[in-house]
Amino acid sequence: MNKFENYLVNNTASFICFLFAAITIFFLILFPCDYYNYNKVYNSNLSELNYIEGEIIEVQPPKGKSSNYDFYIKGCDKEFYIHEKEVKGTEFNEGDYIKIHYADKVFFRGEYYRIINFDYNGKIIYGLEQFKEDYNPNAYIIGIVVSSLVFIGLIVVGLILLFKNKPVNDVTKFVLLHKDKYGLTDKQVEEVIKQFEFSPKETKLDKPKEEIYKLFKDTIYVKNNRTYTSGLELVENDKYGEIFFDVLADTVSENELKVIYDDCVKDDGAIYLLYQINNKKAVINIYDDEVTKLFNIDESTLYFLNTEKSEPTKKEIDEFLIQVEYYNKYEENIFFIKK
Repeated sequence: MNKFENYLVNNTASFICFLFAAITIFFLILFPCDYYNYNKVYNSNLSELNYIEGEIIEVQPPKGKSSNYDFYIKGCDKEFYIHEKEVKGTEFNEGDYIKIHYADKVFFRGEYYRIINFDYNGKIIYGLEQFKEDYNPNAYIIGIVVSSLVFIGLIVVGLILLFKNKPVNDVTKFVLLHKDKYGLTDKQVEEVIKQFEFSPKETKLDKPKEEIYKLFKDTIYVKNNRTYTSGLELVENDKYGEIFFDVLADTVSENELKVIYDDCVKDDGAIYLLYQINNKKAVINIYDDEVTKLFNIDESTLYFLNTEKSEPTKKEIDEFLIQVEYYNKYEENIFFIKK
């Protein structure tokens, strides 16, 4: 699993907040631009506005999601538009003569200009005063304020969800990403999610920590020269999950790499890859590739159990890959290392 996938699994809620905040930026750009343009029109006379006149060489009526009429005028490379409700009941034809006053363009709309005053064949069908009644610039100020508040709120909530003290463990990722291989029903998956969504303050241990630690430690055994654990079956909530991972992490020493097979997967298709370097411990759940039956490893595989510690350095990642290669050569050839 690469780092982006890890982020999505562990921080889905904060990712959604940041995604909607990014969308809100569009409105934070659009509303000020429209406010500047329309406020200028609102405080201008007709003689102060840009205008053009000539024959219509093309008119595009509203279609699809568009609610605008688009006009092209002979000798002009600009495109002009007006909402259909503002010219309702008027039939336009190529060759008709029009004179239009228009607002300045918004930079991301290209050569696309809003019609403010529309003289069609010598008759005003939409005027400046009507535009001022329809488009009060104060509405855009409200839009700017609301968009700013929404943007700030989404960022704050996203950061709170991202950095709050919530345990992140691979048991949850393990089940969510590979429920089919576990043979879990949707109801069972939901139950796992509930167990691991509680914050540390909401979860209480029903037994002394030392007793639970021993319970998980006793699930580790050796069979056919492989080390196994059935501890996942005993994980009841996030606190249990923390202790389970602590037990696994405590089985390795500095600069040691160890593999413990998950007894819950009968075909030995899942492992806990344990590693320690610079007093930082990694407990990584990996499933084998369905085709090769090997466990895929790359430079993004390594991450440490304690998420408060720094990301792995390039040197730590290189040392990790060397240890994996050594394990393949002298212990079991079970890894495929992507380079």
